[in-house]
Amino acid sequence: MEFPAMDVVDFLVDIVLITQLPKIKMADHRHLTHFVYLHLCQMERRVVVESIWAMNRVRLTAERLGHSLIAKTSLFLARAFSFQRHRFLSCIFFALIFHHPTNVFVISLRCKQGFPYWIMIYSNYVPHILKGNLRGIDVYEGQGGYQQLKNCMEMKPEHIVDTVKRSGLRGRGGAGFPTGLKWSFIAKPEGKPRYLACNGDESEPGTFKDRQIFEQNPHLLIEGCLIAAYALGLTACYIYIRGEYLKWIKMVEKAVAEAYQKKYVGKNILGSGFSTEIIIHRGAGAYICGEETGLINSIEGKRPYPRIKPPFPAQVGLWGCPTIINNVETLSNIPVIMQLGAEAYSKIGAPDHPGPLLYGISGHVNKPGVYELPTGMKITDLIHDVAGGVKDGKKVKAVIPGGSSMPILRGDQLDGVTMNTDSLKKAGTLIGTAGLIVMDEDTDIVEVVGRLSHFYHHESCGQCTPCREGTGWVELIYQKFLRNEATKRDIDLLLDICRQMEGKTICALADGAAWAYKFSIERFREEYEKHCQGNELQPGEWDYKTKAASGV
Repeated sequence: MEFPAMDVVDFLVDIVLITQLPKIKMADHRHLTHFVYLHLCQMERRVVVESIWAMNRVRLTAERLGHSLIAKTSLFLARAFSFQRHRFLSCIFFALIFHHPTNVFVISLRCKQGFPYWIMIYSNYVPHILKGNLRGIDVYEGQGGYQQLKNCMEMKPEHIVDTVKRSGLRGRGGAGFPTGLKWSFIAKPEGKPRYLACNGDESEPGTFKDRQIFEQNPHLLIEGCLIAAYALGLTACYIYIRGEYLKWIKMVEKAVAEAYQKKYVGKNILGSGFSTEIIIHRGAGAYICGEETGLINSIEGKRPYPRIKPPFPAQVGLWGCPTIINNVETLSNIPVIMQLGAEAYSKIGAPDHPGPLLYGISGHVNKPGVYELPTGMKITDLIHDVAGGVKDGKKVKAVIPGGSSMPILRGDQLDGVTMNTDSLKKAGTLIGTAGLIVMDEDTDIVEVVGRLSHFYHHESCGQCTPCREGTGWVELIYQKFLRNEATKRDIDLLLDICRQMEGKTICALADGAAWAYKFSIERFREEYEKHCQGNELQPGEWDYKTKAASGV
């Protein structure tokens, strides 16, 4: 159902309270079914409308008009900008767009030299994971929750695995391995229990997306775990959550209790004859537990030392039994795939890395947060349009695109780079967890990486000598740089240590640490040299008291 023209006029007048009736125009646009814009220009009076207030008015009015899609997903944006320009005290511009049920378009408004122009950020996308507060099971069921589980119970398990394969879903925990392919590796039933371990130990600096699922939509995660359990014939699902997430642990525990009460979990689920259990396992605050075999040892009550592979967990995992390990966001995509179908899901975002993606944007941006958008978004669009641009209008010096262990990119490398596997690989980095850390022109890169060196040294489990000794040695060298006592020889020493760490340990912690050091030197060597002895700096050329990137 589309809005009739009169409803559009009523809608605009209702949500924007002004002293002068605006001129409302209708214009055809090749990308839009209807494109409605309200242009309040050349106004002599000051009009100030808070964005939050405007969004609330949009939601209330959409509910009054019976347009539940806008009200529920908040994809309808009203953005206000005020600025001084010649004789105008201020101007406010609103970008309002309407759609037919399957196509939603979001428009961003900017001002260039005092005049408005329109930029389309993304199109044809409705949130599938972060759809508002669906924490309660009754609310979740009211939005179609657990319906996909019911549908899957009527399918053959191998059909579900094949659907996930054809969808192209890649793991969202950092490695980006195809999920359906991983599922197909699990050992055939031989009388042993089979397990699912859901990895919610997000401890990487710059990564904070999974807790949004715990808080807003935990039942989507539970439904994904149950579908995976049915498809793979699993005895139990362990949801492993980092120990510092006490608030979110309680939320998930409550959601699991509700699912048990509704008979979605436990014995003879939905009368299908299939039974499985869900156990919440609280971590103890160790970054290494995010490594899949370290997580297995932690659940078993052992020191979380990563294991040598092979054998892989799909063959020998928890208590020596076949185990599949998936990230929280990965499992939350499973009901979405079953609802949309593999073909439709594979068309969301980039072809090589399809589906919805939770972008965690932090650092020197005006609107840090977690945003659900399709994969393949341009990094520049995420920074300037989604996250509101860099604070104080400064330039972007650097971006780490996928959590702290992914290779850093210079600001002048970002043009045309999109958030998907192939594009980032060509740019010399990886997507990781899609946690973008944005640093402005005043950031001291050496200070940022020096702080990371302390993190990696502190979090190394100590099992492998190159990691244990290397991270500690590197931290001491960075302390020299930050005291301005280092020499240029120390730069080359850091690179040599990186070569001794990378690819020489059981798990990837040393690799991630080495990438942080190595690529920051390769791409910002001049900043390291400014910290070395013998550099006569002119007054004001460099301020060593400038902040490191917030969010790191």
